[in-house]
Amino acid sequence: MNSPGISEELFDTVALIAEQSHDKRAEAFGLCETTLARARELHDDLAFIVVAQHYAVLIDQQGYPDAAINILHEALQLAQSHHLFADEAKLLNLIGRSLYTRAEYRQAMQAWARCLESASLAHDRITWIYAKIGIGQIYDALNDSETAVQVLTIAAEHAENQRNPDLILNAHLNLGVNLYRLGRYAEAEKAYAIVLSLSRELGHKDDEGETLFRFAEIAIAREQYDEALTGLAAAERLCHESSHWWGLANICLAKGNALAAQGKHASAVSRVREGLEHARHAGATHIEARLWHALAAHAEQLGDLQQAYAAFKQASQLDQQVLAASYNPQQQRELEDLAGLRTSPSRQLLELSTDSQLELHELDEVLGELAARGCDIVDVPQCSIWLREENSQQLRCICRHDQRRQQDSRGDVLLRQQFPVLFGLLDRGESIIAHVARYHQHTWQLYEHYLGALGIEALLCQPLQLHGQCTGLIMFEHLDGQHNWSADELLHASQLATIATRVIANLDRQRFLEDIAKLNVALRESNELLEARVRARTAELENANHDLAQAMNHLVQAEKIAALGNLVAGLAHELNTPLGINMVSATTLIDKVNELARLMAEGSLKKSWLETFAGEASEAAQLIVRNARRASDMMNNFKQVAVDTSSNQRRTFDLRTTLDEVLWALSPQYKNRPVEFVLDVPQGVLVDNYPGAFEQIMTNLISNSLIHGFVTQQTGRITISLLSPPDADECVLSYQDTGKGIPEALHKRVFEPFFTTRFGQGGSGLGLYLVYSLISGTLGGDVRLQTPPGGSGVLFELRFPRQAALDLPAAGNQAADAES
Repeated sequence: MNSPGISEELFDTVALIAEQSHDKRAEAFGLCETTLARARELHDDLAFIVVAQHYAVLIDQQGYPDAAINILHEALQLAQSHHLFADEAKLLNLIGRSLYTRAEYRQAMQAWARCLESASLAHDRITWIYAKIGIGQIYDALNDSETAVQVLTIAAEHAENQRNPDLILNAHLNLGVNLYRLGRYAEAEKAYAIVLSLSRELGHKDDEGETLFRFAEIAIAREQYDEALTGLAAAERLCHESSHWWGLANICLAKGNALAAQGKHASAVSRVREGLEHARHAGATHIEARLWHALAAHAEQLGDLQQAYAAFKQASQLDQQVLAASYNPQQQRELEDLAGLRTSPSRQLLELSTDSQLELHELDEVLGELAARGCDIVDVPQCSIWLREENSQQLRCICRHDQRRQQDSRGDVLLRQQFPVLFGLLDRGESIIAHVARYHQHTWQLYEHYLGALGIEALLCQPLQLHGQCTGLIMFEHLDGQHNWSADELLHASQLATIATRVIANLDRQRFLEDIAKLNVALRESNELLEARVRARTAELENANHDLAQAMNHLVQAEKIAALGNLVAGLAHELNTPLGINMVSATTLIDKVNELARLMAEGSLKKSWLETFAGEASEAAQLIVRNARRASDMMNNFKQVAVDTSSNQRRTFDLRTTLDEVLWALSPQYKNRPVEFVLDVPQGVLVDNYPGAFEQIMTNLISNSLIHGFVTQQTGRITISLLSPPDADECVLSYQDTGKGIPEALHKRVFEPFFTTRFGQGGSGLGLYLVYSLISGTLGGDVRLQTPPGGSGVLFELRFPRQAALDLPAAGNQAADAES
């Protein structure tokens, strides 16, 4: 009862119906009817689906009128529209059960076959087994108990594996019935014993009553009539308490047989007549037919030949009714086709698919003919064909054939903004199967604003798919209340839609060929003029491309020089500190030396002062040496970075060491900002490629993060990781920051030249373009912008070979090399 989506108003009511479904059937049944009506008002589709399933179980004991089956089909269309395969399977199982109870065996077999498919899609093993049990029941009804036992034995084994008490009970009960019919009483009693135990354990009085009735059947077969009547009395009491009308009808039939076997024919007649009332209440046509046959036999034994004849006549009529219920109208149409009385749908579809004359007429005329034929093929009073117009924002009715008035009506328009659900389904190429249009999830709004006014109560829509897109649809319209579309009707509708699509495509192709012919004439007439224009335009484009390439080259060089300038400025700033310290230390030392000379000249030099001087001079000298070494290291590092960045020299370099040098060179840009760097790259990964290009790439990425990704004083992290094994032929690096990131819509443009989000604020738009050019050209690799795992920041994935494929020219422009 915790199905997601059931409204708060109906949730508790649905749970109460489930609790009452076995012991308080009358209350649960009334609650079902009111809840179904309320669910329709609220458009609470899931509540309607769940309650309809309980309703079907309850109505099983009271018969299945057309209205009850219509409710099941209404729920089925909701489950199908929501793609709820598990609920669809359950409803098809219940529909099969209802049709079986009405002795409509062919339709029941179709429903259970579809149930098996839906249950498999939903991985619903339990409903799949219920469908198998239902198929076994059909074999039983057709007096093929041998096959029924085979099917039901498999179903019982699967039920045991599922450990579902209700399923085990149902499977063994039906298995026992067919074992009884084959005279295998001991095996039947074993199956019934399992059912009796489970029904008492579950508190199912209806199932307990039916099981006692089945035991009584075996007792009658063994001529143990007193024992059978005692069991039937207990069964009758339980079935009365649970309103199990079908069970009561069978109990009366069994009592009549037991009494007749004891020579009590008058009592047998009385009990059988009582059973007829129960069978009518249950809507069990095949049970009612058996009761009439039994009544005819008992009346004949009683000597009442007139009553026997009347009963036999009723039994024969019901037998004919059962036979008619299993009648296949499709087969009848095929027979009429063979006899020349009426063309079958299959023949009409074949004729349409091979009719070359259709493509010789205008589109409106052809579609009008297809709509008229559609009424006869699917056997509906109306059929309309709609095509999409105005950039797919509206549907226009090209034709509507009215079978009753034998005329066309056209021109109606449906707008996307008014019916977005309908247009969404068409965009996906989905069919609409609305047994009752006013309550279908996808058609109730269409019903309120359009279909209802035309009296259209049931609707079958097939999209017309052309070149992978829906160009329109064909509607099969039923006017007289709910119509439960059959599998044959769905198949014929789909085939007619395919034919309509092919005709539209062929007519479009013909028009297209005519337009091409006209264009060819025009092209031939202006060919020389076009060639001259193309030559002139080509020359202009070549000149423009040459100028653009030169401008691009200059801009890229400027970008690289600007980056090197930033390095120089940073280095100068860093060198100021050690050089300043050296200056102060040297000045102080000179002052002390001068003072030493003066004291020596005056002869006032003391040992204590000399000792102090020695200590201070030593400290100053150490400070000068230490800062001089620091400045020298800076210059060496800068020299390596600057040489690499400004040249195309190929050499073997350590990946981690090079990254450390780049971070050092850029340290003036981030040292006073709360940005943390994480290098997950081991030492010793040697790469034989172009370090200058690699350093330029990393410089641009880090600068981009500091400028665009992090607001000033924003805390953040930049992580550079080696994803590939250290000894792999290809290096795979990930560069990730935790900044504000790049919107998804801009991902495809970040590597375009001159694209920047800081236009007019110092952004050149060449930073990431240069990254792309260098890695794809100089390094011979690839760079991709990915979506970070957490969704924030940026994530670049860089790939390049550890050993460059070709040597670049020793001199020249990197960007130009990359572009070439």
